[in-house]
Amino acid sequence: MIVIFLILAGITAVEGQDNFYFSLSPRDLDVVEGTEIKLLCDVSDRRHVVFQWTQSGNLLPNTSRRFQEGSHLRILRVLRGEDEGPYQCIATNVTTGFSLQSSESMLNIQCKSFYFLQHNIFNTTQ
Repeated sequence: MIVIFLILAGITAVEGQDNFYFSLSPRDLDVVEGTEIKLLCDVSDRRHVVFQWTQSGNLLPNTSRRFQEGSHLRILRVLRGEDEGPYQCIATNVTTGFSLQSSESMLNIQCKSFYFLQHNIFNTTQ
């Protein structure tokens, strides 16, 4: 009888670890090429949870320019042609294998010269 109780108690404890949700999801961002950004991601309960990021459905490896910082994704210098595409944060409970994917986040990357030209034309004062 005691063995059965311990087994059931263990199952309940493991199932309780999967009751997490995204408390902070990545959002769409308008950015200027060459600037630094951070895509934010967090869950309600971090116990046994690891984070990964995808771009266009592919896992992102850490590089010196684009890397995970805790649960967030930092890009030191946004590049057109490399950083477009939907991003998703994946939170996985390593104990149970339970995994959640955030909603997609898009980067709208503007060319630096176009951005400054646009703001100088429309924001001039006389």
